[in-house]
Amino acid sequence: MWIGWTRGRVAPKAGTARGARDSDRDRVFARLVTTVLATVLANVLAVLVVATCAIAQENACAASDPRQACSYQCCGRRSCPPSCEVDCVKLCVDACGSQTRSLAYDNRKRDLQLRCGNKGAR
Repeated sequence: MWIGWTRGRVAPKAGTARGARDSDRDRVFARLVTTVLATVLANVLAVLVVATCAIAQENACAASDPRQACSYQCCGRRSCPPSCEVDCVKLCVDACGSQTRSLAYDNRKRDLQLRCGNKGAR
């Protein structure tokens, strides 16, 4: 005999019945793979949402819905109080149409954000 030599088959014959422990192990492995994939997918979606919000924060005019993006930029959420709708959101939407208005809005943006309660204003 030599080192590593074993008697009999190392692997079971093809077509033999598997034990209950093997099927339990397979179920646990499948559940683990499913959980890992779901977690990865959730994290990817969260990153995409954050990236989309960051784009809306940077350039509201490039968003598909500039009014909603301006609301998010002004107040840090989708809906703003009526006073901020008039002051900040309207100015932001108007700034999308004119370079002069855009410069004027950019100069006042931080003050308007702070007044509207945007805690993420820099």
